Amino acid sequence: MAKAKVVRLPYGTSIRGMNQFEFMEQVLQAKINKFGKLLMSYYSIRYNFAENKACYASQRTIEKELHLARGTFTTWKKYLEDLEWIKVVHRKGSSDFVFVRIGKDDPSINYKKFDKDEEEVPWDDAVLDSEILDH
Repeated sequence: MAKAKVVRLPYGTSIRGMNQFEFMEQVLQAKINKFGKLLMSYYSIRYNFAENKACYASQRTIEKELHLARGTFTTWKKYLEDLEWIKVVHRKGSSDFVFVRIGKDDPSINYKKFDKDEEEVPWDDAVLDSEILDH
């Protein structure tokens, strides 16, 4: 079974009508740091795509669930804000609302280009490999 090619949407594309999986494909295709992707996956899990409602987990909750130090969390949250992957609405005396978006690529990230002849492992082969390894 051939995997559908994911087209990277341009910065600023609306996420309305997208589901969590479609959005995360965009995050995975994006040129952003792996810690940014980790935090985006958390926000994506907590974001209500059906109703376009923000993630409102507290900083402490996110730090605890992802096992991140406060400074690490703050650094990567700011990173995502700067690249406009998240829009943060600060609420006095409560946790922030965090809205996810299609942000910009990090210009300092340069992924290795793969040869055109290099192919992904077909699903059937991956399943067969998995069965072999299970025995």
